[in-house]
Formats: sequence, C-alpha cells, structure tokens
Amino acid sequence: MIIYVILLFSHGDVLTQDIRADIDLKDFGTSFTPVNDIELIRTTLVKSLMVCASLCVQDATCRTFDYDKSFRQCRLFEGEIMTGIVNISSSSASKVGGIRYSPKLYVIYHQTCDKCAFNRYLLCNNNLCECPSHTFWDGEIVKIKCTQKVRVRLTAGVERNGILYAVPITHARVCTRLEIIFF
Repeated sequence: MIIYVILLFSHGDVLTQDIRADIDLKDFGTSFTPVNDIELIRTTLVKSLMVCASLCVQDATCRTFDYDKSFRQCRLFEGEIMTGIVNISSSSASKVGGIRYSPKLYVIYHQTCDKCAFNRYLLCNNNLCECPSHTFWDGEIVKIKCTQKVRVRLTAGVERNGILYAVPITHARVCTRLEIIFF
C-alpha cells in the first residue's frame, strides 16, 4: 500500500513550506530492524500511524519508520527499508513504512538554494542544493553512507518478495557498488 503525505506549514496567512512524500506501507504485523542499531533516530509516543509518518517526513534524515498502534510507539530510522529487515512482529498492530526515493526528487541537485528552499530531500549548503548529512550523491539519487567498515557476504537465500537484495560492500566509510558473493 502506498500513501501520499503532504505537510503544509504556514505562518499567519502565508504558506511557508510544502513537503510531499510517497510512503510504501507494509502489512500490519510487521516491524523494522535496521542493518545497524545506530540508524534509530528516535522513539516517541504518538496518536496514529499518520502522525508517525508525518514525523518521518518532517525529518530529512528519516527514511523508514514503524508504528505500533497498541503502544502508540513510533520509531524513526535513518536506514532505508531495503537495507534493513522487515520482520513479522509479535504485535499484530505494528506496521512499517518507508519513504520512496526516485531520481525525479533530485532534479534540482547542485542548483542554487532558491530551488530547494522547501525541499525535504536536498539541503542548502554553500548556496547549492546538496545532500543531507550522512548521505552521498551517486550521480542520480542521494543515498545513505555506510556507517562502518564492514564486508558483507550474502547467501543465496536472502530475498524479500521474490527479489534478491544486496548490501553495499564498504571501504573507507563510503558505499561502493553492490556485490553479491554466494557461498
């Protein structure tokens, strides 16, 4: 299921910010485990899944969230839904959501800051629209930097929804091309 979140911020009668995001929602009964524990941005209590999704959309570092309706617990993660694990949760009231990223979100990369003044995906730095912290430009899209030097090997059985996923091999804290090594 995909939801579209549009957040409108105003000051008096003037619209000051319009943030839009497409969110891919997994089924109820799921929770998220990031590839690295430091990718948890924060845990907070909120009234609904939509409020949790909105908190993620408002935080430029958030790419994935999970919400447990029973406990009203919202967890925001820096890691992408594709690099972590969507688990079957012990709570049937838990759901995972991930912000969808595509090259069209970054057509203003490296243009002047007036183009990205109200952009969730790029930030103004040295009068140019650039990547948020902990991310890098891969020539088409902004991606998360690897957080530690780790060499990951995948077994042939690592797949979700019939698609085999790879985890970046890292050197010097920058993600390189994806590599799959079968045992």
